[in-house]
Amino acid sequence: MKNWLVQKARFLFWGWFLTILVLSFLPKSKIPDVSLFFSPDKLVHIIMYATLVTLMKVAYPSLKMTWAIGIGILLGTMIEILQPIITNRNFETYDIIANAVGAIVGLVILKFIVKQAKL
Repeated sequence: MKNWLVQKARFLFWGWFLTILVLSFLPKSKIPDVSLFFSPDKLVHIIMYATLVTLMKVAYPSLKMTWAIGIGILLGTMIEILQPIITNRNFETYDIIANAVGAIVGLVILKFIVKQAKL
């Protein structure tokens, strides 16, 4: 992969990583309610972790896909465990599942894009 792409992806990955940490540990009262007809909470988790793992794999091309997925799942699980300790938020098993789905979906999409672009 091109060196400039890897450098930009690393910057974006670490920025996204910090964004997830900040949003995950904000008190629930500080997070805006964006639901209109249904709560998009789990969809947001899927998108956040799909983006994180995709950026991770582009930023660190030698990282195996299984490791990238594992790191994403581990991060999501650790955050869920720490949320009740650090903030007034609850542990939610479905958040961990949504994070894991996002990690897997992100790499499936990346693999499809790379295959189509023949990178």
